[in-house]
Amino acid sequence: MMRRAWPVLVVWFVLALTPAAAQDGVRWVDASALELQGRGFDDAEGYRRLPERFRERIPERVWELSGNSAGLVVRFATDATEVRTRWTTGPLLMNNLSPLAVRGLDLYTLGASGWSYLGTARPKVWGGGTEHEYTIVSGLSRPHGLREMALYLPLYESVGAIEIGVPEGSVLERPRAAGFAGPPVVVYGTSITQGASASRPGLAFPAILGRMLGREVINLGFSATGRLDPGIGEAMAEIDAAVYILDCQPNLRADEIEQRTVDFVTALRERRPGVPIVLVDNILYPGTADRPDLKRTLDEKRAALRRAVSRLGPEAVTLVAIEADERAGEDESADGIHPTDEGMRRHASRLWEVVAPLLEAGAAP
Repeated sequence: MMRRAWPVLVVWFVLALTPAAAQDGVRWVDASALELQGRGFDDAEGYRRLPERFRERIPERVWELSGNSAGLVVRFATDATEVRTRWTTGPLLMNNLSPLAVRGLDLYTLGASGWSYLGTARPKVWGGGTEHEYTIVSGLSRPHGLREMALYLPLYESVGAIEIGVPEGSVLERPRAAGFAGPPVVVYGTSITQGASASRPGLAFPAILGRMLGREVINLGFSATGRLDPGIGEAMAEIDAAVYILDCQPNLRADEIEQRTVDFVTALRERRPGVPIVLVDNILYPGTADRPDLKRTLDEKRAALRRAVSRLGPEAVTLVAIEADERAGEDESADGIHPTDEGMRRHASRLWEVVAPLLEAGAAP
């Protein structure tokens, strides 16, 4: 009996290891056989953002959040008229983000006018489902050549495995066009940088900024823990970046901003001299004008950041103020703190105004 089972087990084992297998007319390809962008380290495991060697150099909570796949993008090219995906995540649900943002996937395609949205892979929500499968888009016209595509991974969950499925006989391979060219832009920040509270992965402001710039953007946003930790500065310095963006104000107290900013920027510039560093001011939250204690705190934080800029010198950093307007309470905030999609677009647009000229100048400060 055991002898009869062996051939079956061998066949199953071989099929399990095959990177592309056809099932029910669908050819499935493991995403690891394609191209992963948005991560600055080749030695990071799976879909983590930081490698194991940084574990002891950063706070434990930051290490845990680095397992979230925020900002990671699977790039591929295909002539398929339909794109499916199946993937695994944890069961996390959050009270200020949609399940699409926490555990879903976003698909974009590159055309003559840039990147455009095609659809979202919706995760299972009820019953603690962690294995997901979804047809993202169907009915596409047959292209002349191959479509370049980008699949944005979940913002607040860890991904175990991802497969992309196309109709049998379709081409599915690594991308041919650059899509995101040149050295990356690195953004270090808080939950807002990680993606709260965008409605889906492709609408976090680092993702929007990347499409606006046509540049790979590495998301080092860590919810509630973006505090200018030296270990993250060491990690950033390993990345051959075109621009560094520091957006950590919301997670810092007013009395620690000045010295932490000076220390972090000084260390980063020593390791990466000449690379522009952009400091982002704290956003103004909805209702700030009617909340005197909050307004006083934000004023103190902004003043502290400006003292840091004065100490560093204008040649060291560029300061960006992200102001809120009267509409912020209506359509730019999900919970009084984290931006909606509208707020994310506004944040990305303000950064684009500053970062695009730096890139055009050849990343000269």
